[in-house]
Amino acid sequence: MLVFALAISLSLTMDNSLSNAAFPRMVHICIPPDLQAIAQALAAETPPVHPAWTKWRQRGRHFIVATNDLNDITELADFALTNIEEPEEPQTKRMRQAYQILLNRTHRYAELVPLGSCHVVAERWRDKPLPEATAGSAVSALRSASSYRHRKEMQQRH
Repeated sequence: MLVFALAISLSLTMDNSLSNAAFPRMVHICIPPDLQAIAQALAAETPPVHPAWTKWRQRGRHFIVATNDLNDITELADFALTNIEEPEEPQTKRMRQAYQILLNRTHRYAELVPLGSCHVVAERWRDKPLPEATAGSAVSALRSASSYRHRKEMQQRH
């Protein structure tokens, strides 16, 4: 009886992991209009900087990236966070907000894990997307997670 229960448990675990991997959700991330020119320039580069930038389409005045790949979410989130934390040139408040909006939109669909102070990786899909109102500021959440990890590493070293 115990062996049978373990086999069923193992089977259900494998089925859940396979269904998550075999049929990932399709998400549509709207790039804020202020970032549209930058996004289109990245999409036009040959060879592409990342495949995520080739998965776009225009809907009216909106630039939409449709993907079911966590690597694409990582690219969009990392692009946004890097430009928030270490911009190549001075930014207007409006551009900074556009990057924050893009980061929040990626954070809504995937759990983001900080790598250092200005990079991020999408670790896994969320079971349910966060409501827009509770997506909050992904920047502050990632900063606090990054500083927590840094403090923990420093404590382990000493």
